[in-house]
Amino acid sequence: MSNTETATEGVEEARLARMFPSMAQEQTAAQGQTAKTAAPPPVDASDETPEERMFGSPETLRTMYGPALKDSLDRLSDAAGVTPEQRQAHLEAVAEVFTDARINSQEAPGLHSLLVTHLTAPPDDATVQQWEVESRRGLRERYGDDAGRRLAQASAFVKARPEMADILNRSGLGSHPRVILALAERVNEMRMTPRKRK
Repeated sequence: MSNTETATEGVEEARLARMFPSMAQEQTAAQGQTAKTAAPPPVDASDETPEERMFGSPETLRTMYGPALKDSLDRLSDAAGVTPEQRQAHLEAVAEVFTDARINSQEAPGLHSLLVTHLTAPPDDATVQQWEVESRRGLRERYGDDAGRRLAQASAFVKARPEMADILNRSGLGSHPRVILALAERVNEMRMTPRKRK
């Protein structure tokens, strides 16, 4: 391998690490090991509803959201050079967040496509500031006096999921009106506490 190829590979790994910190950590930990892939830890069923136990397995989440997110996952794979294992881990992570937020597989593709677009080409500060204004206006117009409570609940949902918070901050989507309004709409139904992993 030439020095140029090694340098290019290092730049791509650094870019991947910025976009998906937990996936990059898994990849680093897996280097030097055999081709054995570690399965994600199982969800602690003690804090789940019967529906979540039935429909919340990684396999079920992949089946529910995978086809709907295929196009944006393909774009992400092309832009970030993620491995099939990283792609699967990303799909499972976003599907779990969508499930917890009660965002169905018909609405998820638009939001995930928006995420991929802005992860691969982050917006400038002026754009993010404009999104903040549009989000506040949208919340006020839609929810009136309940806007503050809904925004606080949506923020708590995101803060309880640090990797999601990091991705939303890096992509600017933590201020985007489509994301804010999608979460605010569901604050009374969403699962606020992330699933526990053993």
